[in-house]
Amino acid sequence: MGRLRLLALVVLPTLLVGAVIAGVLVVDALDRREQVAEADAAAERYTQQHEAFREALAGSVDSADFEDVDRVRSAVAAAREDVPTLPAVGEHGAESSEGYRFARRVHQLTETNLVDLESALDRAEEAQAFAADAERALDVDPRSFLTTTTVPSGAPVRASVIPPMQSALARFEAVEVPEGGDDAADEVSGALRFVIGEAETLARELDAGRGYQFEFGLRYGEARGAVQQYVTAVVAEVREAFDLVVGEPAGQV
Repeated sequence: MGRLRLLALVVLPTLLVGAVIAGVLVVDALDRREQVAEADAAAERYTQQHEAFREALAGSVDSADFEDVDRVRSAVAAAREDVPTLPAVGEHGAESSEGYRFARRVHQLTETNLVDLESALDRAEEAQAFAADAERALDVDPRSFLTTTTVPSGAPVRASVIPPMQSALARFEAVEVPEGGDDAADEVSGALRFVIGEAETLARELDAGRGYQFEFGLRYGEARGAVQQYVTAVVAEVREAFDLVVGEPAGQV
C-alpha cells in the first residue's frame, strides 16, 4: 500500500469526524439564535398585553372611586382575570434575550404589586368598618336622653344619661382596632369618657343645688377628625398601590 493511500485512510476518518462536529456546532448555533428570537418575540407580545392590561385597569377606576373600597376591589378582581402571562421559552433564549429578562422582571413585579394592592384594599376595608363603628359611637348625644332641659337633681342624669354613654363606650372599645388606628380609637374613647366625666360632674353639681353645663361638640369633632385622618391615610395607600400596578414598569424594574 502506498504512503499516500495509507495517509488518506488515516486522515479521512478524522476529517469526517471534524465535519460532523462542525455540523453539530452550526446546528447548535442556529438553535440558540432561534431560541433568542423566540424569547424576543414572546417578550414583545407580553409587553403589548401588559400595556393593554394596565390601561384597562387604570380606565376602570376614577379618582373619586378610591373612597369606595368595594368598587376598587371589584375592578381589581375583574382585572385579575386578564393579567397576562409570560410564556416559557428555551433556557438559552430566556437568559440571552434582554427583552425576555426584562419582561420576566415586569411579570414578577406585577404579581407582587397586585398582592400589595389587595392587602391595601383589605386594610382600607377594615379602616372604613372601624370608622363606621366610631361614627355610631359619636352619634350618641347625651342631650337626647333627657326629656326636659330643667333637671332638678342629679338623679335623672345618673339614671338616663350616664348608663347609655357608658354602654356606647363599652361597645366601641369592644371593636377591633385596625393597624394604624390606635390614635383615632383613643380620640373616640377619650371623647366618650369626657362626656361621661362631665355628666358625673353635672349630677354632683345639681345635687348641690348649683347649675353646670359642658360643651362636648369640640371633643366629638376632634375625634371625628382623627378617624377621618386615619381613613384618608389608608385610602392614600390604596391609591399608591394602585398606581404601582398601572404605572410604567420601566420606572420600577
